[in-house]
Amino acid sequence: MNTFLSYLQKTYDFSNFEVKKIRYALIAFTSELSKLLLLGVFFAIQSQLLGFIVATIILMLVRCNMGGIHCKSYLNCFALTFILMFLAVTILPTYVATNIPFQLCTLTACILANTVIGPIQSIHRTPATKEKLRKNKTRARLYIIGYTIAICLFPSHTLLDVGFWTIVLQTLQLCAAKFLKEKSHTIRRNNLPRHTHTHRIAHDGISDQENKRLTSVSGL
Repeated sequence: MNTFLSYLQKTYDFSNFEVKKIRYALIAFTSELSKLLLLGVFFAIQSQLLGFIVATIILMLVRCNMGGIHCKSYLNCFALTFILMFLAVTILPTYVATNIPFQLCTLTACILANTVIGPIQSIHRTPATKEKLRKNKTRARLYIIGYTIAICLFPSHTLLDVGFWTIVLQTLQLCAAKFLKEKSHTIRRNNLPRHTHTHRIAHDGISDQENKRLTSVSGL
């Protein structure tokens, strides 16, 4: 990969930052592609390839706009994706019975949760603008609303249960990502006062000494 990137940089005069962006995109693409292939083989063996494809499409539509938990390693990311897919495609549609009113209420809650929480971006990506975040949130909301309408129009289609549970699990993952992000911010805030307090004491000490000097000079 380094040879390929060096070739691109020399040929097209890319900056170091642009090369880093290309490297990140290539790593992300190959990582996601390998996960899809491995999961596809697993679900094909289980005779559930169609369900996996439906779950993948819905997950990509919602997650690409809303984000979620971002793991630090390939294995952790693969494990999390496998658990989510296995639950959505195999376990929950088989062992958890639902009806239309329950699905409509749950999807409405998912729409509200996605609206309130908003996109959770990876720290490795360039922060998006407020306008882009707003558009992402709107798109995700429209996808879920569209799926809710599909459930009303085709209530007996078994594959719709797969999509329903995919949306629910993705929303739960988004909530977990928000919780972890807030927890991380809380830890940072709790560590800040100690340094701020120390700095304030040092600053106040200087101020007191300066005040004494000024007082002695002015005779006040």
